Amino acid sequence: MLNSVNLLTMQLESKMLESLMKSTKMESNLSSSVSFSDMLDSAINGLSGENLTAPVDNSETHDAGTMTVSDNMIKFIEEHEGFSSTAYRGVDSWNRTIGYGHVERAGEHFETLTKSEAEQLLRNDLKKYEASVNKEFAGVNLTQSQFDALVSFSYNLGANIWSKTPKLVSDIKSGAPLDVIREDMLRCSHVGGKVVQGLLNRRYDEWKVFAFGDYSG
Repeated sequence: MLNSVNLLTMQLESKMLESLMKSTKMESNLSSSVSFSDMLDSAINGLSGENLTAPVDNSETHDAGTMTVSDNMIKFIEEHEGFSSTAYRGVDSWNRTIGYGHVERAGEHFETLTKSEAEQLLRNDLKKYEASVNKEFAGVNLTQSQFDALVSFSYNLGANIWSKTPKLVSDIKSGAPLDVIREDMLRCSHVGGKVVQGLLNRRYDEWKVFAFGDYSG
């Protein structure tokens, strides 16, 4: 359990990072040796004195294994993925993408989708990522928001992301402090060795869901 002083410090650091992400392109290289505090140092001048009262998510926990995403997370993913009624090719994929981030599989060919159809497709797609999180964290006590955040994380980065992020997995399973998990998640914001602003923003938003049950994005 975090005491009030540690919680306030963590929330202050989070606001600093949020200010940094709003004011900085973050396109420079970020090596694995760069600490979170280094990023905070760059953000201090941008701190705007916002309210720092977000509570820790003390919701009931469940043993991961059979959990499913909440409607709040469906909306969160929809907002972060964005909606496309027609298929397009992403810069890092030969396959076409449509709806809320659905990548067409072999034999699929969508002409157009309504938002309702795209949401149903998303819900079906997320079953794979729910299963991935349930399998990796089976027996671990997670709140609904923590489970949701991990599903969003894997939906964006791939169902096999857990084998590529052993420290994050270990820290979650061992109950590491939330600020440690925050750093672990923010590390997964790179493409081609460079931090991508959109990925950094999403990792931070996912961490807020994980830590505070804050789905506001």
